[in-house]
Formats: sequence, C-alpha cells, structure tokens
Amino acid sequence: AAAQRAAAPNLQTRHRTSGESSTYARDFFGASRLHFIGSWKERFKAICAGMPPAPPLPTPRPGEQRAVMHIDMDCFFASVAVAHFPAFAGLPLAVSWGNPSVESGHGEIASCSYEARARGVRNGMWLKDALPLCSDGAGGPSELVVVPYQFDEYAAAAEAMYRRVFALTPHVIGVSCDECYADVTGCGDPLALATELRAQIQAATRCNASIGIGPSRLVARIATSACKPDGQSALSEEGARRLLAPQPVTALPGIGRSNAAALSAAGIA
Repeated sequence: AAAQRAAAPNLQTRHRTSGESSTYARDFFGASRLHFIGSWKERFKAICAGMPPAPPLPTPRPGEQRAVMHIDMDCFFASVAVAHFPAFAGLPLAVSWGNPSVESGHGEIASCSYEARARGVRNGMWLKDALPLCSDGAGGPSELVVVPYQFDEYAAAAEAMYRRVFALTPHVIGVSCDECYADVTGCGDPLALATELRAQIQAATRCNASIGIGPSRLVARIATSACKPDGQSALSEEGARRLLAPQPVTALPGIGRSNAAALSAAGIA
C-alpha cells in the first residue's frame, strides 16, 4: 500500500493553486473521485456508440413477468485494488487519498472492503476515525490497509462489466461505473443467466458482482440488497412487499435522511 502511494504522482507534491501550476485544473480533475464518477455518463455513451440500435423491448409471454436485472459490483474500488494486489485479500482495506501515517488523517474513505466494514469502517468516513477501528485496542498500529485511487483500472473493469452485460441483452440502463440495469425478458431463465453473467464478470475483472432480479427496476434493486455480497436473488412484487413490510422506510432505495425525515413528519416510518 505504501508503494502504491509512493507511485501516485499527486501524492508526492504539496497542494497547488491555479496560479502556481499551468496543469492545476487537469491534475485536480484527474485526481477527483467525484469527477471520475460524474464523467462516467460520457464513457457509457462511448460504449453504447459502438452497439447496434436496441430493438423494442420484448413483451413477456402470457403468465410470465418482465425480468429486470440489477447488476451491482461489490465494494468496487476496494475490489479492484484486491484484484490487482491479491496479497490484500481478506484484509480490512480502504481506498482514500489520505495517508495512514499522518495523525490528522483527513482523507475521506471512498470504498472499503467487507472485512473493513465488519470492523465498523464505512464509506464517507474520515481516515482518522477509521484507523482506530482496525487496531487491537491496545494502542498498536492499525491493520487497515489504505490504498490510493486507481482510476484507469476502475474504468477498464467497468467497461469489461458493461460489455458482458451488453453481450446478454441490448436493453441496458447505466447507473454508474459499477451499477446498471438490464432487461432480460425472453432471454432464458433469469437466475441461470445471472449465474453465468456473474461468472463472466468475475473472470473478466477478478471482481464480484451481485445481481437482483425482479419485474421492475425497484424490485430488482431490493433483491440485490438482499443478496449482497457476491450473490443473486429473484423477487416478485409480492416477495418485495413481504421483505420490506417489517423494515423502516429507509430500506427503500433512494430514501435518505432528508426524505426519511419528511416521511416521518407525515406519519410514514
């Protein structure tokens, strides 16, 4: 991990301003996680540009429901790091520009492995708060492995994932670099297709994907949340209702703190 940080050019110099460096804007956006995520839409358009026009969506046969897949890569940035450095497998790992050897630890964690999550580490946490969670509690060094971003590797893995999905169906809706929906109505048994697709994605990227299946995007996404990590699940609308019935409204995709507060004020919790 230290070698990766030493090889990251933007970590070897102090922060500069546009008045000090003619390449400031390029360097800034090149090191920005939010810029990478925000620019994925253009990358997705470039992938689609090489595809033939999608035919109309197939109509489900009598007695059958539409089959929509929600494909979501597990801990994507962290998984890419492990794929390129297998020695990190099984260790609590976080992706951040922060330096774990600096006490202030002001770097924000963008992605963390499930081993780190088991210790209480979460995406969006400051590195200084995450490091103690992975120590022995007796003042010893933290076991948290901290690696820098690898944007080129993320882009390559994301494109490989998308191309495997497009090989299955032309009806793909891109959500982000590590998440998409695919309508596989009429393509065969959805669970068998999911098993094969997950295997293809793993072989191409060395990263795991979870796939939820349902008659709509919402139900498919709920199914994914029930089978992570590295799993697959199919839900009907009735199955989704049963799964969500005992849970708070925040279990619904897209319901964050502000929406939850507004719904709570209306008597919906």
